[in-house]
Amino acid sequence: MKNAIILCLLAAVIVSAQQKQRVAVLPSVGDLDPQRLILLTDKVREIATKNLPRDNFNILKQDVITKMIGEEELYRACKEGVCIGDLARKTNANYGARCDVVKLDDNRLVLKFELYSVNEDAIFETFIDYNVKDFYGMLASLEARLPDVFKKIVGASEKAAARDKAREPQRRETKTQQEYTPMPKPASGSTFTDSRDGKTYKKVTIGKQTWMAENLNYAVGGSKCYTNKSSNCEQYGRLYNWSTAKSVCPAGWHLPKQSEWTTLVEHAGGEKTAGKKLKATAGWKGWRGNGTDEYGFSALPGGYGGSDGSFDDTGLNGNWWSATEYDTYYAWYRILNNYDENVSRDNNYKTRLYSVRCVAD
Repeated sequence: MKNAIILCLLAAVIVSAQQKQRVAVLPSVGDLDPQRLILLTDKVREIATKNLPRDNFNILKQDVITKMIGEEELYRACKEGVCIGDLARKTNANYGARCDVVKLDDNRLVLKFELYSVNEDAIFETFIDYNVKDFYGMLASLEARLPDVFKKIVGASEKAAARDKAREPQRRETKTQQEYTPMPKPASGSTFTDSRDGKTYKKVTIGKQTWMAENLNYAVGGSKCYTNKSSNCEQYGRLYNWSTAKSVCPAGWHLPKQSEWTTLVEHAGGEKTAGKKLKATAGWKGWRGNGTDEYGFSALPGGYGGSDGSFDDTGLNGNWWSATEYDTYYAWYRILNNYDENVSRDNNYKTRLYSVRCVAD
């Protein structure tokens, strides 16, 4: 009897641990000395620990995060702006949090905080404080604003649990139907010629939209080939900063807004699965990299470029600008990765170099 009770208690502990939401507080990045970046990260972790109930949330320790991702990859990825969601997924976390500090030309500091929901593949909460005077002002800003941010996680978790419980009977009833739903047929494609340089591009109609079926490769200031090699432009198209991307599409075409990307993604089945249907059938690294290309969109992993002249992630992920601005320094973009079927969205510095897909006017 005693052994049975112990086994039941152990089972309860295991189930409870499995149901906990995991939060990964990632190393802070930006224009501060390393020691103060560490203290900034520690402050975020401290506030999360105080405001997230232990029975429902697990705040991952820094050494655990480093062990799961690898120190070199973790700090390199953060420094070069790989989306927070990608890093959080590698720790099997439900949420990823990170601070980013920018020093302006007049030596003013800007503090950006982002909390990313891996389950929703979207930013859960973010804020930018333009009025911090120094490092201690950043700590005070976090103390004032983060408790409400983490309390929103608790509320969202409770609502999601209640919603899932209510939907469970319906899921069981419709499972068989979902397994046998026929896949949509690819739309017929054709080509058009860019009158500026004579290059010919494939295009494809998906739903009510007509998209370029390959990345733009129009040479203009504010753009580069990956690692500055023309062969990469031929394969992946050019990489553009945001200000250039806004006006670089040929006549009759334009850089898609966030809402236009959303229309495409929803037509292809939603953010959780659309990536597989939009990715090309070859050219992606990894056993889950290549897609089915059901619509002829043929997305390829062109990687990205940094304002410092660095390049990374070709073959691993593709990043495409949207025309929608986030704020003075950031703009929204879409991401496809080699390890899942998602279409993620995030924002980053406008000086980043990302791919461009144009949509017809």
